[in-house]
Amino acid sequence: MRFNDDDSSIKEIINHNLGEAFDDCVCELIKGAANKGVEWLHVYIDEGGFFRFAVIPAEQVIPIWDTSLQKKLTGVIRYYKIKNVDGDDFLTAEWWDENEVKTFIIDGYGNAEFKEVTPHFYLNGQPQGWGRVPFIPFKNNEEMVGDLQFYKGLIDEYDTCIADFANNLEQVQEVVTVLRGYEGTDLREFSDNLRYYKIIKVSGESGSGVDKLEISIPVEAKREMMDRLEKNIFVFGQGVDVKSDKFSNSTSGVALKFLYSLLDMKAGITERKFIVGIKILLQFMCRFEALVHGESFDPSTVAVVFNRRMIESELEMAEIAEKSMDIISRRTIVAHHPWTEDVDDELTGM
Repeated sequence: MRFNDDDSSIKEIINHNLGEAFDDCVCELIKGAANKGVEWLHVYIDEGGFFRFAVIPAEQVIPIWDTSLQKKLTGVIRYYKIKNVDGDDFLTAEWWDENEVKTFIIDGYGNAEFKEVTPHFYLNGQPQGWGRVPFIPFKNNEEMVGDLQFYKGLIDEYDTCIADFANNLEQVQEVVTVLRGYEGTDLREFSDNLRYYKIIKVSGESGSGVDKLEISIPVEAKREMMDRLEKNIFVFGQGVDVKSDKFSNSTSGVALKFLYSLLDMKAGITERKFIVGIKILLQFMCRFEALVHGESFDPSTVAVVFNRRMIESELEMAEIAEKSMDIISRRTIVAHHPWTEDVDDELTGM
């Protein structure tokens, strides 16, 4: 991920406050949002006066919205377990509003005890508040539901098919021997003779003999069912089936983009939702810079760019970049070249 702005000083401020740790933080936010529907980022100022942030699991957060539209966050209840000096578990509940946080301690018997009221942070020894609840939702989608619910039934059905197939192979014999006219024959003796001597003696009585009953397992039907379920899992999960035969013949950039189309669509939705959260984070940073350094910037001018990683034809990308010379700007060409990692560094080195 990178931040672009015409003012290089703004980029320096953002990179200084976020650093490389934010890239790792975004990965955790994406994973949590995909699994739970939403993940939360808490913004704070530490004892040293530095701008900080931390991922808070969604299972610890109860958001309070102003209306049913869930557009403005008016409060957050965060609850989590801690241990006291005696090793006993206590539940800590925090009520966050726009300027302060109230803390309660709940023991193992459900008894709640008010602990303290503290400001969001201190600046030069004075209590300060952000002026808004310092929790940012990073949504997986507008409904805030996880990805799993869209294809969990298919995965369960796939697992059931595999389990049933394995049970059939383990429990059902492929060949069952049928004896006719051998009611008094010792079955163990018969089985040993068949195994070691490969010979069975039959009498001349009418109706006597040995037949075999074969039980066939519908392997092809089960395989077809499992293949169909597997394909549907990738479709509804918007993933890439790396076992697909299309990969062996898909060398062109267009074919590769088609294979990645569903995943690209999913990434686009996630990117759009996360940009909203990152813009809110930049607003907190703007407030921090105004309070601490007396300077500010406009977050709306900052462009948030996500770096996507997917298999593509580098040769085609390079040829397109070469043929685009004198048609579009050099900066745009360099930004889309497959080997470019930092646009400014590349332009400086030209």
